[in-house]
Amino acid sequence: MVSTKAPEVAIAYVFDSSVDLANEWGRVQPTLSGQYMQHFIARLREGHPDLQTHHIALVCYASSSTRPSPLLAKTYFTSLQNLFKAKDPSTCGAGQTSRGGGRGMAVLEGLVAAIELFDVLTDYPKSAASKNPALQNLIKHIVHVTACNPDSAERPTWNVNPALDQLTWEALPSELKKREINYNLINLRPCQKLEDFHTAVAGPLAQTPWFTLRPQHTARLMGFPAPSPKTPQGVKRAIESGPSPEVKRVRTSNQASPSTTNSPTPGAAIARPGITTTQPSVSPQLNVAAQPSSGPQKAASTPQSDVTAVLQNVDMEKMQKLVLRVQALEADLKPKEEIARNLEAAGKVEEARLYRQEHILPIRTNTEKLKGIVRTVMAVKANEKAGKPQTTSAGGADDSSASQPPPPPPSGAGGLVSNTASSAAQVNTLMDTPSLSNARPISQPQLSTQTSPVPLPGPPLPSGTSPQVAAQMRKLIEQQNRTPRIPSAASGLSTNANMQPTLLGMGAIRPNIWRGTLTWKGFDATSHVRRELQATVHIQFKTAPEGLAAWPHALGLTPAPPAVPPLMLQEWAKAHQNQPFAGIITVNESADAQVNTENFRSLVRLLQDRNIYAMAAWQGLDGTVKNRLLLFVNQGKLLAFYFAAGVPELPKTNLPQQQQQQQPQPQPQPAAN
Repeated sequence: MVSTKAPEVAIAYVFDSSVDLANEWGRVQPTLSGQYMQHFIARLREGHPDLQTHHIALVCYASSSTRPSPLLAKTYFTSLQNLFKAKDPSTCGAGQTSRGGGRGMAVLEGLVAAIELFDVLTDYPKSAASKNPALQNLIKHIVHVTACNPDSAERPTWNVNPALDQLTWEALPSELKKREINYNLINLRPCQKLEDFHTAVAGPLAQTPWFTLRPQHTARLMGFPAPSPKTPQGVKRAIESGPSPEVKRVRTSNQASPSTTNSPTPGAAIARPGITTTQPSVSPQLNVAAQPSSGPQKAASTPQSDVTAVLQNVDMEKMQKLVLRVQALEADLKPKEEIARNLEAAGKVEEARLYRQEHILPIRTNTEKLKGIVRTVMAVKANEKAGKPQTTSAGGADDSSASQPPPPPPSGAGGLVSNTASSAAQVNTLMDTPSLSNARPISQPQLSTQTSPVPLPGPPLPSGTSPQVAAQMRKLIEQQNRTPRIPSAASGLSTNANMQPTLLGMGAIRPNIWRGTLTWKGFDATSHVRRELQATVHIQFKTAPEGLAAWPHALGLTPAPPAVPPLMLQEWAKAHQNQPFAGIITVNESADAQVNTENFRSLVRLLQDRNIYAMAAWQGLDGTVKNRLLLFVNQGKLLAFYFAAGVPELPKTNLPQQQQQQQPQPQPQPAAN
């Protein structure tokens, strides 16, 4: 039976850290959690009676000059009850700063941080859909409460995802719309700039509050369902007819004979009216030709034959345009690759890496996926010309099999129909796209995971085809014949035709660098007095962990048990099922260079001299607070192991400390992530 999961709501509560807001905290906090927020939740429940859990996140921003970061709080989504238990505003960051003077507050940083939290929330279930599939049907709101004006910053500087580096006030409304995030503004003091920004986001969808506001408060809302019509008093409700009796399904011959070889699999989905079901794909062969059979041809009425007909009738002129588009993208890559190589030659390795991620990787990905679409259509046309399937074995097929009835379609046939239909739709749609040079990667049709044993002949080309286009198309056919397609991590998933495309900036390029502050108890380099020290650092991972954008901007370090020899640490990391992500920690030289660098070096000396580890704990995507980051020194470098599920029990050794330090110092390599 197919069931529709009830929607859930996620609200990011963004507010400033000013004293003005803290002075009204006694009214604001109970108002938001008891009055304003109660009205929000009530209206959402009224429009969605089956609404489930409420996810609430917190972002508190200060002025841009606040150190170590203008983001004083960035709490990932949790339950409403857990978030508003605290009555003290300082626990959430409110009241920690002034109004920012004449410069204003870092409002743009706070809104971008909220977008990153939503990106993590919507990306996370894709890799763990079985844990929480409800998040796929999510209602998203930002509730922005402020008593201060925004500053003059044009772009964010404290975001984690580099795809948001160039996000401006002008581009922010479109990013919110693409993510289907509703922006709601509650002004404790008048602010025309934020009201104009809300108008740009909401447009004609703007709503006025349906509840009473406190004096001087203004509210601009959007995205809430219309109120349900109420039954007038004194009028009785009409008697609702009871549910019609359920019609029992007639037992088929397949059900009566479980031993029949053509019976459906026990896990097959039962189709229900109004609900579209898709079969799980098992990477089927790209073979859409009808199976030969001596019996009546029933395949002509199947969806697969309809899709085949669509692909066979694709206009070759459009195919030529698609090939020319591939050539244009490949030509556009050459100067960009030259720029990246020049940056690397100048020693700007990090800048070159970011340039490749932002300007080269999307074009290259789109190019390969466009080639995949061309290969799919060309293969279908080749099959249609050959008039026979591609499944002929090298030794020849047994002639006796021709008299046997056609075998039932594999369980992945539904996925193949969906994939080939997607290819046909994309060929027709892409022709109307102005340019793909700056576009994010498009969805790719699922191709076969095996090489075709029989080379595919090319379909006939129109007489007006240019030699360059004809050569490029034949080149793609040759690649289709000789290049094995290795199954990807998602090759076992079916492609749903109703699936929403990837939105711009929503995790198309996952960041692999965390920028923030480490704090610990140490000794001041000048006064030698024990106090809290901090250093702004970068942690760069070879493979980007899930939810990196949801990490806090400041991590507090605590000492861990004595360190073990590096070889033992490496074996310990490989032995755990919860394998870590390895990262290297470097100092951020742009933040108070001299003091910051000295504090960073003192942390390295502290861990090295005492031969200990350091750990950092925070609330992860699972909602629990655990030690998740393990810091250690190896060959004078500060390294880190990140465990998404929490740092397991550390290894222990009975070797004397001097003997541990004499052990060889190989660079630890984590297991494949």
